[in-house]
Amino acid sequence: MFRTIFACISILTFIPIWAETPSHFEEVKEKIVASLSQTFTGKSQAQPLLILLGGHVGSGKTTLSKIIAEKYGMTVFSLNSIRQAMLSEGIDIRSNKQEERKILFEVYPRLLAPCIAQQQHIVIDANANRQGIQDALRFLQEHQGGKAYRVIKIHLKTSEEELHQRVRARVQQAGLHQGTEADLDHELRTPSKAIYPDDYDLVIDTENTPLEKEIQMVGSFLEKFLK
Repeated sequence: MFRTIFACISILTFIPIWAETPSHFEEVKEKIVASLSQTFTGKSQAQPLLILLGGHVGSGKTTLSKIIAEKYGMTVFSLNSIRQAMLSEGIDIRSNKQEERKILFEVYPRLLAPCIAQQQHIVIDANANRQGIQDALRFLQEHQGGKAYRVIKIHLKTSEEELHQRVRARVQQAGLHQGTEADLDHELRTPSKAIYPDDYDLVIDTENTPLEKEIQMVGSFLEKFLK
């Protein structure tokens, strides 16, 4: 998913409802940026952390990122928050994946770059696979303040069977973006989205580790960098 954020994406064709005018498209992107920017309240840090979470749909990235952020005063960047904002603006992201990717590609850097420049602690709620980690490191190098960051990579290890069970158990709500089994299957069968445990600083077996213990493990690992 980080490849979606940081890699170059060719110009895509808009569906008719979105092909009204370029200015309308830009206006909606600005509204999404302005709305989500208000939720970023992290403070500048002398030694900021960027936490990347590796894990497929259903691994628990969103739950863990929210808890980490609240506990340590970090800013959460969530792809699903952007998708939710798209839904609020009337964009049917399920039937138009090209439009979804284009908006993610253009909006996400606008949100992330200012927080990096301010050197906030950041946790990114998206699947940081090998390519995503490389793209994130490159993004830091290319933006003001990025070189000050310590990058922490955490893998939420979960079997395919368990992931499917968790996603099937979700109650899908109208107007609310949630990863589906189709999203999970796409991740699992796409080679570029494969996860390699050796790429991470900390690996947590989410099937056999209660959430409270996960939080303790992450906290113990982060404390050495938060002093």
